[in-house]
Amino acid sequence: MDGTAAIPGSITPSEALLDDRYLLDALLEHSPDHLYFKDTGSRFLRVSRSLARWMGLQDPLEAIGLSDADFFAAEHAEKARMDEDVILRTGRPIVAVEEREVWRDGRETWVSTTKTPLRDRSGQIIGIFGMSRDITARKAAEKLVTNQAVQLAEQAQLLRDLATRDDLTGLLNRRGFFDAAASAIELARTASHSAVMFFVDVDSLKQINDSQGHQTGDRALTSIANALRDIAPSDGIAGRIGGDEFCLLQTAGPTDRTLDETDIQQAIAEAAAPDVPGLTATVGRADATPTDDLARLIARADHEMYSRRARRET
Repeated sequence: MDGTAAIPGSITPSEALLDDRYLLDALLEHSPDHLYFKDTGSRFLRVSRSLARWMGLQDPLEAIGLSDADFFAAEHAEKARMDEDVILRTGRPIVAVEEREVWRDGRETWVSTTKTPLRDRSGQIIGIFGMSRDITARKAAEKLVTNQAVQLAEQAQLLRDLATRDDLTGLLNRRGFFDAAASAIELARTASHSAVMFFVDVDSLKQINDSQGHQTGDRALTSIANALRDIAPSDGIAGRIGGDEFCLLQTAGPTDRTLDETDIQQAIAEAAAPDVPGLTATVGRADATPTDDLARLIARADHEMYSRRARRET
């Protein structure tokens, strides 16, 4: 006993709290979540005050008989209708599905939606009961975090590029080339592919700098870089490993054509023709053996380059 005297025929405060209609009205009036009931045609039967405000209505009664198509863009409204048709047909609810709402005026919001079949007292499905929660702010925060992560990744990649790229030519620098080439050789061995190293040294770069100026010398270097970049196959790796020294690594399968020294020299002549006519380079080649590491392979290609230059000059 709570000490409250009941008047015959009246409803005590405790009994009023147990009145189903009162509880439903209180829930729809005060719930911060968006609650709604729909008929089998996906038309609203009742909505909570929070949902009415969400849809721009002054009074929840204004929603009765309307559907999502009266508030949202056609694509979103049709998707909601299709989801509800499945619920009506199968009796299976959807729970905590994150949905992007596109409104008729172009606005976009996000909600976490749960929908379940609405049944009468005999258990027959007569509509849909749904609840959605505004998660727009959370999704905006997630998007911000994602964008920041992308920016950080791009900045990290930029720093890696700055650390591994040659400023003048845009090719890999010595560090970048050694890292990439070592990995490529290991992969080639695993796949039973061949690996060929070309060592390219600019002929008479000092004389070009002394007689025509360092700008012309820079153009000579960029011309050679462009030639190597253009001629390198998709699996090729080119780098500037010293002042006037370049390397090109090609890995190839059994049926792939490998480059030769003449290919590279011709490409350099064609690339340099507009800016540095007559530019040449000496090219040494070394085919990788099973015992070669990267340093030994480069050393053999370098030795072959000097041997070719010496033979040409004698």
